[in-house]
Amino acid sequence: MMGKYFFACAMAIFSLSLHAQTEWDFAREMRDKQAESMLSLKQALKQSQRETRTERADVTPILIFVSFSMPEKSIEAYLRDAKKKNATVVIQGLINNSFQQTFQKIGALVRETDGSGIALNPLWFKKFAITQVPAIVVLTPDTDCLDNESCDANHDFDLIKGDISLEEALRQVRDKGIAHQTASKVLLKG
Repeated sequence: MMGKYFFACAMAIFSLSLHAQTEWDFAREMRDKQAESMLSLKQALKQSQRETRTERADVTPILIFVSFSMPEKSIEAYLRDAKKKNATVVIQGLINNSFQQTFQKIGALVRETDGSGIALNPLWFKKFAITQVPAIVVLTPDTDCLDNESCDANHDFDLIKGDISLEEALRQVRDKGIAHQTASKVLLKG
C-alpha cells in the first residue's frame, strides 16, 4: 500500500513539476511574443511616422477650413475651388458624432462637385487656431510647422477668415501676406 501511495505522490509531484515547467515555458513564450510584438509595434510606429512625413510633404500649402453648419452651396464652391487650386478642404468634427453620416455627406458633396475630398482633422483647427469658418490658411514655402505642435502666424502662414472666394484670398495673400510666394505660385498655375 505504501508503494502505491509513494508512487501516486511521486506522480503528483512530477505532474506538478511538469505543469510548473509548462507554465514557465508558457510564460517565457508569452514574454518573447510580447517582446516581438513591442518590436513590431515600434517598427510600425516608425513606418507610420515616415508615412506621415511623406503625407505631410504631399499636403498642399493651402488649407480651407469649413463646417457642415455652413450652407451646402458654400462648401460645394470651396470644394470646386480646392480642386482647381490643389487645396485641401478640412473639417473639424463629425455629423451627429457619426463617422457613417459624416462620410456619407462627404461622399455626396464630393460626387456633386467632382471634388477631391475633405480631410477630417481637428488637430489642424487647433494648430492654426481656427475658431470660425470658413477660413483659408496659406503656408509659407519654407515652413515645417505641420511637423511641429504649433504653427506661428508671424512666420509660417497667412490666415484669411470669412466668406471669401479662394481666388480672392490668394490675391490678398499675394499682395500683403507673408506666404505671398505660395499664393503667387498657385495663382500663376491658373
